[in-house]
Amino acid sequence: MLLLAASFCIMMAASAAAADPAVASGARSHTVQKGETLYAIARRYDVSVEALMSLNGIADAGKLFVGMKLTIPGGPDSDPGPLEYVVKKGDTLYGIAKAHGVAVADIVKASGMTTTTIKIGQTLRIPATSTAAAVASPSLPAPTSVAPSSRAAAAPVAATGQSWPVAGSVSYLQGKLKGVSISAEPASAITAVRSGTVTSAGPFRGFGLVAYVEASDGMIYVYGGAAALSVKLGDSVRKGSLIGKLSSDGDASAYFFVFDGADTIDPASAPRD
Repeated sequence: MLLLAASFCIMMAASAAAADPAVASGARSHTVQKGETLYAIARRYDVSVEALMSLNGIADAGKLFVGMKLTIPGGPDSDPGPLEYVVKKGDTLYGIAKAHGVAVADIVKASGMTTTTIKIGQTLRIPATSTAAAVASPSLPAPTSVAPSSRAAAAPVAATGQSWPVAGSVSYLQGKLKGVSISAEPASAITAVRSGTVTSAGPFRGFGLVAYVEASDGMIYVYGGAAALSVKLGDSVRKGSLIGKLSSDGDASAYFFVFDGADTIDPASAPRD
């Protein structure tokens, strides 16, 4: 009796597999993402729209929904081409890259972009795989490009309370990326100005020890200049959490950047909790 039941289960499993075109043909599947069209998905996998519609029983090509699973014709070794994505209001290049599991640099290269600035309605090409093992945190500029600007040195801003990572005198930095240097008392504590998750923590040439904290909206808050860090990769922090401490030297300074995608914004106007 037990043998008969086992045989029946095996037969049913085989029957179900044969009935499922994805299993029977060895085809791969695709989960529909926000903004995707059937045409774009077909181009990515180098198949026809008609073949996709037929295999998935789709009568109207315009009726796709986020999370919908499609069976893609062809074997699992088929090489999908790049996906086309149309930029929408509120999108950031970093957010798009993270959502598709690729690096910002991969999108820039695949799309033939000369800058990392994007605009609504722009069509981006998203490669099927990333050249990076993971979507990296945005990179800080070289130390030579962040000397305090003359306008900042003339009128430094006082940093007080928890609106800034450390109390002291704020000077804006010169260079392509917006950021500030905060002169503070030696051994001052560096604290988070917003909740998030630590995506990177460690030394960065010219900036001492640096921690990257990603907020829930994808913005990256960068705290640099530390002599010691109190956080590590994967840690969750809240506003006021200790990030690290400055050195005990007399000219201790903290560095603070805020990335929105691949671009920086004025740290003074960045959201706080």
